[in-house]
Amino acid sequence: MKQAILAPLVAAACLLVLIALTWFPAGRTAPVVAQGGVSAPLGPNATPTATPTTGLWCPTLTPEPFSVDPVTSPTDLLGQTVIVHIGNGEAVTVTTESGIFTDTGSFNGGKPALVDVRLLPNTRHNLMVAARVRSWYLWEGCTIGGYTLWTTGDRNGRPLVIEQQAGTITPTPTVSPTPTRCPSTTPEPLWVEPVISPTDLLTQTITVRIGNGEAVTVTAESGVFTATGSFSAYGNPARVTIDLLAGVTHNLEVQARVRKIEQAGCTYGGYTLYTARDRYGQPLVIEQAADHSYYLPLALK
Repeated sequence: MKQAILAPLVAAACLLVLIALTWFPAGRTAPVVAQGGVSAPLGPNATPTATPTTGLWCPTLTPEPFSVDPVTSPTDLLGQTVIVHIGNGEAVTVTTESGIFTDTGSFNGGKPALVDVRLLPNTRHNLMVAARVRSWYLWEGCTIGGYTLWTTGDRNGRPLVIEQQAGTITPTPTVSPTPTRCPSTTPEPLWVEPVISPTDLLTQTITVRIGNGEAVTVTAESGVFTATGSFSAYGNPARVTIDLLAGVTHNLEVQARVRKIEQAGCTYGGYTLYTARDRYGQPLVIEQAADHSYYLPLALK
């Protein structure tokens, strides 16, 4: 009777041993299982990376390739297309004396971003290019990408500077008008209210006070964020809501575009102001310190 019961059990045990030897031969180990029951991949390296949002394992990756083609300078044209190469890009912004210009889409090595930049006559334009890498989800607790790269030089290491030199206008034989004397003006005020740091929130609204402002852009590790409208330094400041990456230090740069005004033959404004400090001179830095601890339920007997 005992032999009849033990025989099937012995056969089943032998079958399990045979399967184990076949599936995990010498030199091969079972997949590593990370916290939470997610299998850690053992495949090839990926390209972009971001700080993992939890304690789970995330691959160490390198930044996406990023370069800008040389610009044409000097030029007598009032516009130029800036060609930006960015791997897995979703947005590219060019900031210069003539304004802020953006191109969005799906960019990669074979499809660069083409940003059309307007140029002011007889003006030296210093370009800053910011490229946003899209983020995507690998598994719970590991998101890659989602960061911004910056440069002020082309792929050959030369500064991104465009000199606009308008052609000489030949005067007509008629009586020349009396030149208008335009009074000199001071730059509009630009003040940024202090930020909240550290914070456990994943967003924060930046209050920017800019005289006669029409656009305000905040650039940080989490992306490029813009608000447009009719802003003032006192009654109607710009409020730009930015995203924050968990566990990341965000270094903010604020750019404020002053509206161009023409009055009595004189042109005022039409320039961009920059700052990386608040109105009290403190650096605009936000430490995102979210608590991602995990707690197991306590079972009471």
